[in-house]
Amino acid sequence: MLAAVVLGEVTVIGLAAPFVFALAVGLLAPIPGIPELHMEIDRSRLVEGDRATIALELVAPSSIARCEVAMELPAGLSTHVPIEWSLHLDAGAPTLIEVPVAAERFGRFVIGPVTLSVPGPFGLLARSCITGGTLELEVRPQTDKLRTLPRALLVRATAGDRLARQPGDGIEFAEVRQYSPGTAGRINWRVTARRGEPYVNLRHPERSTDVILLVDTFSAAALPRQVRATAGMAAAYLGRHDRVGLVAFGGVLHWVEPAMGQLQLDRLLAALTATQWHHSYAWKSAEAIPSRVLPAKGLVLAISPLDDRRMLNALATIRARGVDLAVIETVGPLVKGPMSQAGELSARLMELERAEMRYSLTRRGVPVVAWREGESVEVALGALSTWRRRARGHLSR
Repeated sequence: MLAAVVLGEVTVIGLAAPFVFALAVGLLAPIPGIPELHMEIDRSRLVEGDRATIALELVAPSSIARCEVAMELPAGLSTHVPIEWSLHLDAGAPTLIEVPVAAERFGRFVIGPVTLSVPGPFGLLARSCITGGTLELEVRPQTDKLRTLPRALLVRATAGDRLARQPGDGIEFAEVRQYSPGTAGRINWRVTARRGEPYVNLRHPERSTDVILLVDTFSAAALPRQVRATAGMAAAYLGRHDRVGLVAFGGVLHWVEPAMGQLQLDRLLAALTATQWHHSYAWKSAEAIPSRVLPAKGLVLAISPLDDRRMLNALATIRARGVDLAVIETVGPLVKGPMSQAGELSARLMELERAEMRYSLTRRGVPVVAWREGESVEVALGALSTWRRRARGHLSR
């Protein structure tokens, strides 16, 4: 049309006629309506490494030549199929799309919504919307079966799998003792006949204990390892009929009061799944932890990289309350390759600070065992059990 004006030739306008027609059709022709979308997932709770299937069902009110569908997956979920589609939809006929997803890490994920776009003729105009709502998926940490667990010094009155040091009614034999008024036990007739005075058999009763798992959330790098190890210890202790509680100490403080049973395991795993690292410069103190969460006769098992002074201060405060405390130190991988002089000096200073923290705890009677990268947490638990067994009777309370 510009050429016709410049050249003064009316016939040149005929060259623009197809484009004008396409423009008119693209702007005036009706655009099909947005199809209805329904989204669901077959499993709303997974364990790390498990898979679930997301189903998308689209129903169009009228025939759609091309419908663009796009769905985003949050970080931590993966799939081997595409998540963007271009579909032809028939009127009233449902179209089903299935997307298998795999859980790569623990956490709570929000899937959706889905973006739909229906272009008109020649793609000049389009209808688009965000629809379908959202789906919530909870991925719990993977746990290992643990057999070696440190035991608390004191037991509770309720029945369990731990042998109490004090004699009473039980299965495990303790000793033969001369009878005195008030001694509980069955008479040992052979010793009684040989000694000429009554002797009784004493046994160790089976009791439960209180175990509080304290997780350091100040360090983002060590947090995934610590959460998985804590989940395994919680399942193992609850399997032995102990009462287990949880304290996540870091940028955000939250806790689960000690209890026992399968319902308590679900509470602990849900709390660990929601545990995240939060950056904070605020000074945190163990005074904010309620005393009912840290029972005096329980064992507080802390897992921490010991790289934050706030955590050291909290552990010292808990020990000052007279609580039985033990620490598993998460040690990261060793630095490989050559380092600069400044890097070597920085690494030495950091190691000296960690050594000073360990010494500050051990002089208070708190055992500290190292859990290195690539090792099973049961290795550290075995070392901790050995330390406590050898030091039994020498721990100051």
